[in-house]
Amino acid sequence: MLRQLQRYAIRSSRVISATYRLPLFTHQPISGKLLNEIKPASRLNMHRDVARRFFGARPRPGDWQCKACGVNNFAYRTECFECGDKVQDREVAPGDWVCPKCNFYNFQSRLACFKCHTPAPSFANESSSDSVEPTKL
Repeated sequence: MLRQLQRYAIRSSRVISATYRLPLFTHQPISGKLLNEIKPASRLNMHRDVARRFFGARPRPGDWQCKACGVNNFAYRTECFECGDKVQDREVAPGDWVCPKCNFYNFQSRLACFKCHTPAPSFANESSSDSVEPTKL
C-alpha cells in the first residue's frame, strides 16, 4: 500500500510539473506564488508567440487579405482559410504568376502550375511560337 502511494505521488508530481512547467519535487513558492496560484500556460498563446517570432507579423509578397472577414492568407491559397471566400484581386510579386486555369499562385521559377500542371503563360507562348520541325538525316 505504501509503495502504491509513493508511485501515485511521483506520477502526480510529474503531471503537475509538466502542466505547470515546474521542476520535479518542488515544494517552495515560486516567485512569491504558491503552487495552487500558478496557472498553466496556454498552448495557443505559446504557438502564436512562436509563429510571430519565427515568421513575423508582416505579410510576404503575394499574401492577401480577405475582403469578407479581414484574415491574412498566404499567397498559395485560392480561398480564405477562415471563411472560404474566393480570392478576388491580389498583388503578384514581379515574375510570379497566377494560373489562368485554377487561380493558383505560382512562383517565378515554376514553368508549369504546381496544382494543375498548366504551362506558365509566358512559357506556353514561347513554346508555341518557337516550334521547330525535326530535320531528317
